[in-house]
Amino acid sequence: TLDGDLHLRFWRPPGAGENLLHLRGGIRVDWQIGLRRRQANDASGVAHLDGRRGMGVMGVELFDDHRVRLELIQQFDQILEQDSEDGEAWLNRGSALLALQQLEQARDAFIHALEHKGRDAKVYSNLAVVYTRLGKHDQAMAANDIALEISPNDANVLQNMGATLMSTGEYQRAMLYLQSALAIDDTRVEAHLNMARLYYRTQQADQAEKHLRRAIELDPDNV
Repeated sequence: TLDGDLHLRFWRPPGAGENLLHLRGGIRVDWQIGLRRRQANDASGVAHLDGRRGMGVMGVELFDDHRVRLELIQQFDQILEQDSEDGEAWLNRGSALLALQQLEQARDAFIHALEHKGRDAKVYSNLAVVYTRLGKHDQAMAANDIALEISPNDANVLQNMGATLMSTGEYQRAMLYLQSALAIDDTRVEAHLNMARLYYRTQQADQAEKHLRRAIELDPDNV
């Protein structure tokens, strides 16, 4: 999962509840850029932005609508046209590209972010996600190691290291990192799902069921 701050503008109608935009996993959102105001459904916890449903899922899948992601990339491109050294915009652009599975472009955006932000745990951790999905495990591990050196107690960084180790078959080490992530933040759906996968693969069905149930409890609409 990603921990890049995707910038959106959100309007809460008067008297609406607190959980309108359904964000999970400690996603941080700055309400700064671009989408026109729309009312929200205060019963379902789903935001309506420009008439399209958005559902927060661990940051990678912030919105289900392909067009919304493309619009976000356009917003970041406009910012970068004015200031090509805006490291935060490069990070956000990379996060949106990764959500679209445009891995090479996401990698390039994160590399630009590093050039302008310096050593940043979020960028390195996001870069590790890209390299893991590209099957470049040595580079993924190197990026994870730097992210952990910078921010050893970041649940997202720990979770992403666990995911990389799981992809290389290092199940015991992966489990340790995922457990550490959940000890910091037990609401991380992806970490619970990965723990369930690991327990099933190591033939510990009871523990797998426990984590699967927790993931469903946290995110019943998407698990």
